[in-house]
Amino acid sequence: MDGDRTSGEPASLLHDVSYRFSQAKWFSDSKRIAFTRFPIGQTAQSWRVGIDGSGAEPISASPYNQYFPRPLDGPYVAFAESRGKRMFRRVSLLDGSVADLGDATGADQVSFASDGSGAVFHDTSEPVFHLSKLDFESGKRTQLTFGPAPSGFGHYSTDSKWISFQVIKSENTEIAVMSSSGGTAETIWNKPGRWFGSGWSPDSEKILVAGNGGGGWALYVLSRRTHQLVPLTKALPLRMFVRYPEWSPDGKNILYEFNESKGNVFQADLP
Repeated sequence: MDGDRTSGEPASLLHDVSYRFSQAKWFSDSKRIAFTRFPIGQTAQSWRVGIDGSGAEPISASPYNQYFPRPLDGPYVAFAESRGKRMFRRVSLLDGSVADLGDATGADQVSFASDGSGAVFHDTSEPVFHLSKLDFESGKRTQLTFGPAPSGFGHYSTDSKWISFQVIKSENTEIAVMSSSGGTAETIWNKPGRWFGSGWSPDSEKILVAGNGGGGWALYVLSRRTHQLVPLTKALPLRMFVRYPEWSPDGKNILYEFNESKGNVFQADLP
């Protein structure tokens, strides 16, 4: 899930293989991460852990499903929680107190602004999902994209001034950006394949991308200004994939989910 600081080789932070660990985000000190833990047959939980693998523990004592944890400015972590009704919530790491931030009905693939002022997401309650944002102070929900093609998987830039997102067209996906205040979207990548933009560089100039142009999944860096896509890793065999790449605040590391399917066909004689 993390790259080794000395060798440059990827290193797994969590060695328990009975769960899926995903949706990882950095704390501002670049020494800890928050992530979602998906245990089999149990509720999804938001956890935190040091990048040396130490101190793994739940972020909240809540027994309900939690997704998309995001460390905020100050001693807080925001997340989406489903307890009959889905809500955006915030937990204090000092005393464990939890506060409601806003209504998250229909919200999926959530990205929180670093200052905790709002969230961007796509709304699955509509026939065609589109990108929306919610301002926590006013409670106002604003739809940002429109049209017949689904648009979503939004991610705030590090400075929260931009939003990257996907436009899904048949078998291909495009990556676009727009101002976080809304307005005209600019397509910055539209080559054939499946492309998932995710974490932004500390200077908000580049975007980490998990992509598959036909030869297997790999990680890339995409420039917001020049639209140049640069490979970061080699393409993986088709049984493997990567997701949710995130740049560390100090610019020295990345996080990402690596997953592998080892399914096969077996034959056994009957007794």
